[in-house]
Amino acid sequence: MDGYLHGFDASEQQRLRDQAVYLSEFVHEGIPLTNCRHLLEIGCGVGAQTKLLLKKFPEMRITGIDFSDAQLQQARIFLADELAQGRVTLVQGDARNLPFSDASFDGAFVCWVLEHLSQPLRVVQEAFRCLQPGAPIVCTEVMNFTLQSSPVCEALQKYWHALNTRQLQIGGDPNVGLKLGAFLDAAGFRDICTEPLVRFFDRRAPQERAAFLDYWTSLLASAEADLVSAGSIAPGDYARVSAEMDQLKADPESIYFYTAMRGVGFVPQSVLR
Repeated sequence: MDGYLHGFDASEQQRLRDQAVYLSEFVHEGIPLTNCRHLLEIGCGVGAQTKLLLKKFPEMRITGIDFSDAQLQQARIFLADELAQGRVTLVQGDARNLPFSDASFDGAFVCWVLEHLSQPLRVVQEAFRCLQPGAPIVCTEVMNFTLQSSPVCEALQKYWHALNTRQLQIGGDPNVGLKLGAFLDAAGFRDICTEPLVRFFDRRAPQERAAFLDYWTSLLASAEADLVSAGSIAPGDYARVSAEMDQLKADPESIYFYTAMRGVGFVPQSVLR
């Protein structure tokens, strides 16, 4: 991982676990991994997605790889039962040079990872190499330009611009979801489907809107320390953002909108390696 602006402390690790649970239906609905028996999870982090995938697919084993030893240490604690059962293997390594043989897995899963990397296509190419003929890959990624609110929140817009600019500076891509289809095609996957995952909340769903705003408030807070340290924002800027988020929650007519992207592709049955 070239740069992770959310940090690696205990609060961030818990946020990742909470995020995975909150977004599980959004992220996992309809993914074509039912027949997968040995999944490669790229960027497994603290194991938050890993645990949910094992619950959703009880016949599955997962090998998770992550660059961060700190995250993997937490994953070993969080997934202690699954590790003892032999359902999980955790590996430290670089997703751009996967330490696995060709055709080692019958499925791959990548979620909120490519946005942090300077060579996302290389990661997708490596996943292709490690997958068996016919195997699927599921990638879910951000498209941060889509974030909108009504009423418009000026502090939020300024902060969001600073966050996305910072992500570019440290080697990531805050709109990498736009490129998933092209990446999958360039890597050799076929039967590719790209699907926008829309989250749109207005007065018709006040409780769901409030929960989504709480999730976003936590996500925005997790970048504050890095942004202040880098000089991207001033101390106190996040407090104004938090106040605006509270105002959106209190306003019965407020609207909040965001779209991520899911890309699914399959290794051709006739692939030549």
